[in-house]
Amino acid sequence: MPTYEVEMNGQKYEIDAPDDNAVQLAVKQLHDQQGGQNAAPPSNSDALSVARTGVGGFLEGIPVVGPYIRRGTEMAAAGTVAALTDQSYDDVMKRIDAMNAGEKAANPWVDTGSRVAGGVAGTVPMMMAAPAAFGVGAGSLPLRIAASTGTGGVLGGADAAVRSDGDAGQTALGAGIGMGAGFVGPLAGRAVGAGVRWARGATDDALSGISKPAQQYIESTIGDPARMSALQSNLSGLGDQAMLADVSPSWVGVARGAAAQPSMRDQIVNALVERAQGAPARLRSDADQFLGPRVVPSQIEAGLENGRSQFAQLYGPVMADAQGVNTQPLADDLDALATNLRGPARQAVTRVRGYLNVPGETVGGQPVLDPNPQALRATREAIDGLMEGEVNPQVVRQLTAARNQVDDVLADAAPGIKDVDARMHELYRQSEGLQQGRPILSNEAGALRPEEVQQMFVNGSIPQGQMIGPSAEAARMRDSVRGEFDRIVGTKANDATALKNTVRGEGDWNRDKLAYLYGPDNSKGILDAIDREVAFNDTANRVTRGSDTAMTGGFTKFLDETGKPAQIPADTTVTGIGLKGARLVAQSLLRQNAEKAAGKYAQEIGALSVAQGAQRDAIVDALMKRAQQIHAASDPAVQAIINALTQSSARQLLPSR
Repeated sequence: MPTYEVEMNGQKYEIDAPDDNAVQLAVKQLHDQQGGQNAAPPSNSDALSVARTGVGGFLEGIPVVGPYIRRGTEMAAAGTVAALTDQSYDDVMKRIDAMNAGEKAANPWVDTGSRVAGGVAGTVPMMMAAPAAFGVGAGSLPLRIAASTGTGGVLGGADAAVRSDGDAGQTALGAGIGMGAGFVGPLAGRAVGAGVRWARGATDDALSGISKPAQQYIESTIGDPARMSALQSNLSGLGDQAMLADVSPSWVGVARGAAAQPSMRDQIVNALVERAQGAPARLRSDADQFLGPRVVPSQIEAGLENGRSQFAQLYGPVMADAQGVNTQPLADDLDALATNLRGPARQAVTRVRGYLNVPGETVGGQPVLDPNPQALRATREAIDGLMEGEVNPQVVRQLTAARNQVDDVLADAAPGIKDVDARMHELYRQSEGLQQGRPILSNEAGALRPEEVQQMFVNGSIPQGQMIGPSAEAARMRDSVRGEFDRIVGTKANDATALKNTVRGEGDWNRDKLAYLYGPDNSKGILDAIDREVAFNDTANRVTRGSDTAMTGGFTKFLDETGKPAQIPADTTVTGIGLKGARLVAQSLLRQNAEKAAGKYAQEIGALSVAQGAQRDAIVDALMKRAQQIHAASDPAVQAIINALTQSSARQLLPSR
């Protein structure tokens, strides 16, 4: 489409129109918009004109297919208007062309801006679909420039060919402009990134006070915001005393590299040593929070024994009021059992039967049964003694049956004895709970399974005899585990690996057992505390005694390059030989300055690696913000927009057609 130049009110306009008639219509519309006799109301017509110019320019600006899209919409509109009126299709199209030409001339900035926007909107999706082809995303700058230059030339040539109806000169010009814009695109993206870094440098954060080379090294280790967010979360999970060196291999390398510098070794090592010395206190505090108040099992057992001694005194008044007992039915049952039993079971029943007699007294050669209730109580205690430590199930079964019979006869003779028995039995159950709790955390061959601990805990809560309410046996199991944890911490707190192996174990048994005893949240809390100390201990070992040379290499290389002085070229001329001494002096000064710089950077960056508490949080916040800024500047989407904007703007340099 040819371009015509017209002048109106002392101002020149360029109008794209198919012929002179369309130009005249465009001039008339332009005259109307500027206040001619036939001008429409300026508010609505101006706004509508701007809107039409913007929409049309946006569609037209889409690379390659844009002209087809715009012309297609105009042709569809012309067909609709022609069908609804008496006008011919050609006349409607001429009026549309004239209106477009006039509106473009009246709103040149809107037209240009909308075409640029359409070009960006049409190019960005292609770039995001094939970023490498357009020089967007990862990769070295030269490779990205080469890719962007090539695709920019192809896209620019194809777009120019469409808009010029295949004109070879226009196509070549479009390809050239596209290549130039493609070359500039990645450079523009880098310039934006530099602007972001410059703006960031003007901000004040926890890293602003250190030297620029130190800041640049730190930025090279940051990574993307997601990585920094994970690092921040890990630090939070380890608590206020966690350091960057605990959660990042790069920062472990910084701590190790800084510790290798004589001026920084004490600061790095002392921070780690002081933290390690606080491990027992931290773990005791964690145990108080997750396992309950500190207890000493031996003191609990002493209290239980004292309670039993006091309850034992209650037997005196109860037995003083007891009636005489008739143990003949019991004796007959035991005699019958002894007749049928053999071996250890018969011996046990025979012994119990003998306990019922009055020692040394006979009538007609036959033993005499003792009617004294005190003697029957003594018999019960003797049976308890026989059962203690007995492993033969047949013997245990017969002794248990005999004891129950003795107990029934005694209860009939002294009704209050069962209440005292229940109290005594509860205290014995609690002592048993203390014993059962000790091996719960054991990881040896005979370690209890979680299901076994769960059953023990449930059974330990069920009341027995005349007791009302849950038994304290289960609580004593918890006390025992709590005391065992204190013992382990007291003996292994400075050996985090041994502490972990003892409490956590290799699998998940101890975790499950602790969850049964203290609840899942408390179980997780105490095991996380142990993992924290293991992480702290690992950091100290890796920094002070480790051999991870690859991990340390990055920071060590940075310090080595910083500490390497510039070389003053030697001169073999007579004058150069005369100045050899001055050269050596200057080289020595440069070496001293370089070593001083390396020591300074080691101090600045190394101190950050072992920072704790609020100081560490401020550093992490600064790292997070910088990661977000760096990522925003290098985001492929941002690069695509910048590249597309560059190419779309450059295409506007093509002559109007």
